[in-house]
Amino acid sequence: MRIVHLSKTPLASSPGHMSQYLNEVGATSSHFFEKDYPGDLANKMVNNSIHFNGDAVSTEILKEHLDEADIIHVHNYISPKLTLLINQYHFGTDIIYHVHSPLQEGPLFTNAAKMMDLRFTKLFVVAQYQPRHYQDYQPICNIVSDCKTSVLKNESKVPRVLYTPAHSRKGGRWNPKGSEILNTAIKSLSDQGKIELKTPKKMSSNQLLTYRGICDITIDEILTGSFHQISLEGLSAGNIVVNNADFFSLEMLKLAINSNEAPPFFKMSENNCHEKLNEIITTPNDFKEDLKETSKAYFKKYLSPQRLALTLLEKYGA
Repeated sequence: MRIVHLSKTPLASSPGHMSQYLNEVGATSSHFFEKDYPGDLANKMVNNSIHFNGDAVSTEILKEHLDEADIIHVHNYISPKLTLLINQYHFGTDIIYHVHSPLQEGPLFTNAAKMMDLRFTKLFVVAQYQPRHYQDYQPICNIVSDCKTSVLKNESKVPRVLYTPAHSRKGGRWNPKGSEILNTAIKSLSDQGKIELKTPKKMSSNQLLTYRGICDITIDEILTGSFHQISLEGLSAGNIVVNNADFFSLEMLKLAINSNEAPPFFKMSENNCHEKLNEIITTPNDFKEDLKETSKAYFKKYLSPQRLALTLLEKYGA
């Protein structure tokens, strides 16, 4: 099976990872993106991807891939130029539309699948909060790499906490990620020397995952009831993963990965973050190590890249 992934941006390496691991389980896959991230993130999320910039060479390469593809997998939204090329050069059976996590909420209430001149045969949605809005779409789990250096025993006296909120956009039910209450609680614990706070600058996805592997705790957002890709990365790294994922978000993940077990997330909200953070850091080290092992074991059982790539092939109909 030949699959071509197309996206406007690298989408935090998600389509690139899908393509990479589909190749590892016997498919033939490639990912083309139109525009890289600006600034410090440039070239950091595109290790497994091809830049389609519209010039003669990238157009020729893409045409060949489209012509040979059995499946075109469109992520979020692509330009009219790409949709035109698909309609001209793709003669396979399936064109798939896949909703991810946009920074703005507009795509959640405007069906972008109907804005592109493409006849989609299957509809996917990232298995976080988005299935609430796309109830007829199949939930799909993001694929993250297996952190090979994870579950390293921390010999320091205090736990290492990795906290890197992606943005501070306000407004909208599902946009918020940053919490001033949580920021205050974390800073207080750091100032008291009760945690070793890690707030790395923008890194490549592989570098950040490896860095996460030397930490003990990953903190995702605690505001919306959703979780994000960093929670999956935290499980891969064998971290204690903190978020406020609600019942529906967890059920959609379980559905996407064919699991009867919920992930071992540590639930925390703004209302109890001071109490819950203290609960984690005062837990005996042996028990913290057990929690970390539980995270890694869940990842290996349900979220390994190869398992999810095979699950994706099943959803394609392979």
